[in-house]
Amino acid sequence: MMERFYNLKEEGQKWDNEICPAAIKKMEAFGETIKTWYVHPSRVTAFEVRNGFYSYGVDLQEYTCTCNLWAISGIPCVHAQAAIMYTQQDPVSYISSWFSKEKYMLTYGCNILPVNGSNMWVEAPYPKPLPPIERRMPGRPAIKRKRHVSEHEDKFSQVSSKGITVQCTNCQQKGHNKVSCKNLKVIPEPKPKKKMGRPKLDPNLIHWRRGGT
Repeated sequence: MMERFYNLKEEGQKWDNEICPAAIKKMEAFGETIKTWYVHPSRVTAFEVRNGFYSYGVDLQEYTCTCNLWAISGIPCVHAQAAIMYTQQDPVSYISSWFSKEKYMLTYGCNILPVNGSNMWVEAPYPKPLPPIERRMPGRPAIKRKRHVSEHEDKFSQVSSKGITVQCTNCQQKGHNKVSCKNLKVIPEPKPKKKMGRPKLDPNLIHWRRGGT
């Protein structure tokens, strides 16, 4: 921010006009269709600006137009510019003073003082703060790794099955799967059932635990 204030102030000092160049550029964009609007005077400072079925009232003394764009932006709209040109005046002089070079320089006239580095900081006599206590967040913890926005979940990001031997569930042979199998179906031998419950302890071990010899 310190450097930004300095650069903007230096830029404002180079302006030849008393109005901000951005405001002048915006006014020129408003007046691109100024040739299609016709001005009909009502009094010295009031005019009716017409284009076919469209008509707006402009008051140069009050700095207003019935389209309300001039009052909202502070920059003369196309209807106001047509009325100003009708009176042989410069539309730039009707831009709000808030877009002037003087206001701009007052905005960025102050400066931010430089700050010393951490090597010159005075050490505080207070104890250093401890990190916050780690707590478990509500909900089920995530297992999947959080990927970066540049990473894409495609076939290349999955674990490859290269080097794993495939076993067919139809003929129980290895080297192919059930989709390409042409052999007869083989019923595999049933696996032995696992014993339920806790395994029994050795009686000698129980005797030793009770203090036997």
